[in-house]
Amino acid sequence: MEEHTIEIGVAVVGTLLAVAVAASILLSKLKVPYTIGLVVVGGICALLSRHFNVLEPVSGLTLSPGIILFLVLPTLIFDAALNIEIKRLRRDILPILALAAAGLIISAAVIGGTLPLLTALPLSGALLFGALISATDPVAVISLFNEIKAPKRLIVLIDGESIFNDATAIVLFSIFLAAPINGMADILHKSAPALVSFVTVLCGGAAIGALTGFFGMLVLRFRKGDMTLQITVTLITAYASFLLADKLGGSGVISTLLAGLVLNATMDATVRRRHRETLRHFWEYFAFAANSFVFLLLGFTEFKIFHTSESIKHSVGMILLAIPIIIAARAAAIYAIVPIYNKFVKRENGISFPYQTILLWGGLRGAVPVALVFSIPESYPHRTDILHLTFGYILFTLLINGTTIKKLMNALGMSPEKNALDGLPDVVSATYPLESHSLAKLVARRILDIASEEGFFVSKDEKEGDDDLFTLKKKDVVFLLERREENLKLSHREGDADYARSVLYEALHEFDSTIREVENVVKPEHLISLTRKRGDAREPRENDPKQLPADLAANIRPEHILADIAELGKDNIIKELLAALDKTGAVPDFDAAFSALLAREKTLTTGIGDGIALPHAKIPGITDIVAALGVKKEGLDFDSMDGKPVNIVVLILSPESKPRPHIQFMATISRFLNNPETRKKILDAETAADIHSLIPSKKGWRKGRPNGTSSQDRAR
Repeated sequence: MEEHTIEIGVAVVGTLLAVAVAASILLSKLKVPYTIGLVVVGGICALLSRHFNVLEPVSGLTLSPGIILFLVLPTLIFDAALNIEIKRLRRDILPILALAAAGLIISAAVIGGTLPLLTALPLSGALLFGALISATDPVAVISLFNEIKAPKRLIVLIDGESIFNDATAIVLFSIFLAAPINGMADILHKSAPALVSFVTVLCGGAAIGALTGFFGMLVLRFRKGDMTLQITVTLITAYASFLLADKLGGSGVISTLLAGLVLNATMDATVRRRHRETLRHFWEYFAFAANSFVFLLLGFTEFKIFHTSESIKHSVGMILLAIPIIIAARAAAIYAIVPIYNKFVKRENGISFPYQTILLWGGLRGAVPVALVFSIPESYPHRTDILHLTFGYILFTLLINGTTIKKLMNALGMSPEKNALDGLPDVVSATYPLESHSLAKLVARRILDIASEEGFFVSKDEKEGDDDLFTLKKKDVVFLLERREENLKLSHREGDADYARSVLYEALHEFDSTIREVENVVKPEHLISLTRKRGDAREPRENDPKQLPADLAANIRPEHILADIAELGKDNIIKELLAALDKTGAVPDFDAAFSALLAREKTLTTGIGDGIALPHAKIPGITDIVAALGVKKEGLDFDSMDGKPVNIVVLILSPESKPRPHIQFMATISRFLNNPETRKKILDAETAADIHSLIPSKKGWRKGRPNGTSSQDRAR
């Protein structure tokens, strides 16, 4: 019997996933928002299950409070917290919190105070209904916003409000359910204790979530390279934060939200760049599965409620009366709070009227109201009416609001969001044809890794087919990276050409032997074309100081040059060069620097080929690039990408807080050593001073001496 039950359970889960996949394909073709379409598909499946025996196992499926609150909600909340843009959330945290707390209370009060005047629902039941129905669930509309490229600030506002007001709605609902309010005397008597309870539950949940997230962060940091363990830790953190807060009397939603935000904010220090995409895909799948189950089961439940309930026809009038009241309550919250917020911020930071209108119409209802209404005891007076009102309004928002939001945005003149470079006069672009589609993907991914390491915020824009379009932004520096089949296109402001060339050149030089053909596709002289305006046919002058991003001679001092490396083996070579820097006090912590360099080598060898190796790492405590150069004419085994011996090793330490000099120096030294004649001169040099005289400096280039100035020349 038990095995039979397990088989049925597996069959049901498999069937639901199969339906979700099929629906996803069909709905994308029909341009119907996925989650809204799933509700309809769920209703159709429920109808068919009554007539086809093969669907009998799913005929009794409905949503339950336990499934939503303890299985689905932690997944959706944690995924949202892990992927929300922290910088944008921080910018708009005040209006988000105001709408999620004060706005929800206003909405619940308007609904609770108005419904008893127009329906048979008493004040206690109306307030309870007002609390549960005021929780917005914009999952469906967010997918539509992304599809039509709605402004990202609008997405953050509506997404941020929803994940916070889920918590406040649950807390307010619990207070009204435990201590029903039946009149003005109850309001005066119970409001103060209710407010204290409200704040205590939210603050307790926040504290538990922050603490759980902190411990999760420590574990992630301890095993930074173990992707399987890290995924497991995030999963444990999501559910442990929810369950722990729920058991201790705090808000589980707020707890999971804070835990996710803590991990999100510390991601740079805990998860390696190449693992973040895997982690994102894991939670993306979990959220997809959770949303699929919720909205399919919502369709099943809606069908069951409206098909089997004999009293539903008596509630139609109440539902029709409640719809405009709920909309008016939502409007009262938004149009009361947002204008007050706008008065205290700069005009450009305010929330415009079109945004306010979309916040009103985009406040769809979904999983949380269903969980709350089903948790009302069977003995509660007017439970059936509240149940019908809840499902009636959920269906209205999904089928009416959700399908008309795009038209409303168009009517309000909210066009698709442009990229950050549109309208600027000094934008340049360069397209690089690579050897293959797969190679273009690898190069693009490496550029994104470098950009992430250098502090850029990377966002992906949805595109048709297999092409990719990314926006890379850090303060006022913006790059657009587009991959179309085997071509890469990089766009940026002309003043950032040097930076763009450096990032691209480092990416091309950091590949292993399987993609060494890159050197025959994009050469340093080709990369210089990034600095020219479109239509400018002039060739760049080789002695133009603008073509030299970094001053090599200033960063590689004569005392940091070894004319003949004594050690053999990669680790010992690195240690010997690091010791040369350490002798002059250039290394704050030898052991820490050595560990960082070895860790970098484990990720990917820095033997870039052609007899060159560039071991490098970011080191705390230094303020500028410091480098040591070593030569071995006979060649060294440095695990080079092309398998050839290494003759020239440049060890580079860069400051942790200054990303640009690191990229510029790497690009410049690569360009310098890429010339075979230059490498030959360095290998033929007898002393460290002779080698240093060959290293270019900006000063030397400005004076028309492309090979730099020697230490003797500068002394004279």
